[in-house]
Amino acid sequence: MRSRGFHLADPRDRRGSESLLILIKMLDERLDALERQDRGSMLKRLTENAGAVALALGLILTCASLYDVFVRKPEADRISTLAQFNQAVNSAVKTRQELVQQSQAGDPTTRMTLASLATPRILNDLSTAKAVLPELDDKDVGVPQLLTLISESMTAGDLATTGYFVQRAVRKTDVSPLMQSEARRYEGKYLHSIGQHEAGRQAYERAIALIGDAPAAAGARAYALADMLTMDFAYGSCQKVDDDIQHLHTLLRAQMIPGDMRMQISASVISSIQQFQGKLCPIPTKIGLMQPG
Repeated sequence: MRSRGFHLADPRDRRGSESLLILIKMLDERLDALERQDRGSMLKRLTENAGAVALALGLILTCASLYDVFVRKPEADRISTLAQFNQAVNSAVKTRQELVQQSQAGDPTTRMTLASLATPRILNDLSTAKAVLPELDDKDVGVPQLLTLISESMTAGDLATTGYFVQRAVRKTDVSPLMQSEARRYEGKYLHSIGQHEAGRQAYERAIALIGDAPAAAGARAYALADMLTMDFAYGSCQKVDDDIQHLHTLLRAQMIPGDMRMQISASVISSIQQFQGKLCPIPTKIGLMQPG
């Protein structure tokens, strides 16, 4: 018999609802557990890898530091040293030019005074250039700069410094044969000045050989030969001067050398012979070959 107006819930329906709630609760708890586990795993991984991360950062910083030490700083130092060297060379040249200009209008006493004032400045520039030169590679230094330093140090009488500059100049092989020839020619001057006359002549002969036999280089070859014979005459290698004059005469006549250059070279030889005549060698018998005509 059924009751009217209401009915009792079926116990089976309540059990189904409770089961569903329990299932939802279990799923929710499981999701929370998974989230907590994930957060814990990330923190754990970070903690475990902290040493590796620190090591990687340390290596990066070390590499950056080594790059600064071995690349950036040496390059900056090289540029600074090169600038200091160039400044010393330019200062010596400027001082010499000023001395020449000021001496043109002065009497001998004034010229001597000016020279005595300029020499310490030039010696200081030479000392600076010599001090920084060992820090520079050969590729950073030009032969013309070294020839300037050789000339100035010889003029100032600092032959020890001259020898160092000569050594640096002749060992440069990354330049043209003409530049190598000029380095050898200045080496010949230096060797003559310290009394090594045979070695000096050999240096001149190497200089002439480096120029070569090309017609276009005839002027440079004649100039080097003229310089060699005047150095031989000035330092007493008298027996070779006549042969050198004959060789130079043949070279000046046979090669395509401009007339004004031919006259300048001939006049230079005659002037040098006259300047040193009677000191160590007699007047060469073939000096007449240097006369114009």
